[in-house]
Amino acid sequence: MELAVSFGAAWLATYSPIAAVLSQMFRPRARYTSISLSYQLAGARFGGLSPLVSTMLFQVTGSVWPAIGLLIGLCVLSIVCVLAAPQHTDDV
Repeated sequence: MELAVSFGAAWLATYSPIAAVLSQMFRPRARYTSISLSYQLAGARFGGLSPLVSTMLFQVTGSVWPAIGLLIGLCVLSIVCVLAAPQHTDDV
């Protein structure tokens, strides 16, 4: 039960700010389409390839540390991208 609660808290901490971050990245005129497209493409690319690449790294090296390094690298890349993302207001 404790694991489920901690996983739920991590899930909320990850997905709660997405709406605010993505809504500020795009102008209001194309906001809904842009948010949906970027969210779905990122989910397909990184959500689909990360487990595959992590598994391949584990099979090649026999250690989990390269897979952990990949996830840390993706986290750093995400932080850099969020900091470099444009910030738009609701002005049309």
